[in-house]
Amino acid sequence: HSGAYWVNLYGALTEADHPLVSRIQDIFQRVLNAADKRGNRVPNLIILREAGEPWAICLEDGSVLLTQKAAEFCYQDVEKSVGDARVAFVLGHELAHLSSDDFWAMAAFQAFEKYPESNANVRELLLKGEDPGVRKTKELKADAYGLLYASMAGYPPQNIVDTDGTNFFQEWTD
Repeated sequence: HSGAYWVNLYGALTEADHPLVSRIQDIFQRVLNAADKRGNRVPNLIILREAGEPWAICLEDGSVLLTQKAAEFCYQDVEKSVGDARVAFVLGHELAHLSSDDFWAMAAFQAFEKYPESNANVRELLLKGEDPGVRKTKELKADAYGLLYASMAGYPPQNIVDTDGTNFFQEWTD
């Protein structure tokens, strides 16, 4: 549940390791400046070394994790400006989850583990997980805010989704 765990597992990519790191850190700062923030956590970006498939997540400690493969995927076969907009969207999406405090289930489960004498029905509910419809709504909201934050930070939304067939959403999910 912390960035340190993932860095220990995969290692953090540095500017000396990869030419995209400093570029992505600059994008993160621009998007962070545009994004909503909560006072209970300070967002920070961690780019992980090879960690399997491309993915990005945010953690309750404020860490925004982006894998090396995700970073490279955003720039694959496109101009740098398009890659920048894609990265801005992905980071904006994760920052939206942070600002929406999309961690209630984890916090509740940790509280239950701390106090196991709690109601068995609560435990069953937590183990069942989040309703898929609720999860989809959270993801779509994060997409909308990710696009908004990227746009506010100066990255053209048409580089992410456009009438010319550009659809980064589809590419990412494929």
